[in-house]
Amino acid sequence: MSDEEKSERLAIIWSGEHRAYWRKDGCGYTRLLASAWRLPWDMAVARTSHCGPEKLIQIKPAPDMSPAAVLERLRTRAAETEDADLEAAIGLIPEPPPALERPCP
Repeated sequence: MSDEEKSERLAIIWSGEHRAYWRKDGCGYTRLLASAWRLPWDMAVARTSHCGPEKLIQIKPAPDMSPAAVLERLRTRAAETEDADLEAAIGLIPEPPPALERPCP
């Protein structure tokens, strides 16, 4: 990913020391990806610049958390792991509706 692409993307911050993602505004940690703080890439770099190597900080691209994207990741994981229980659970999830396009006010 180029520097220009990174500056336009949202990022999440992983703390290897805590084995968790940073929460909003860097206040605490969470292991839930959906609760991870999403911030501009450049801001993530700036907010972690003081962290030493012992913190094991990783800045990662923020994944799409739309219902359709989450369901697709679950399907992929179930297929890769051949997890029948996960496949059965996914079968109980209704298909998400298509994304609504909202006109600008």
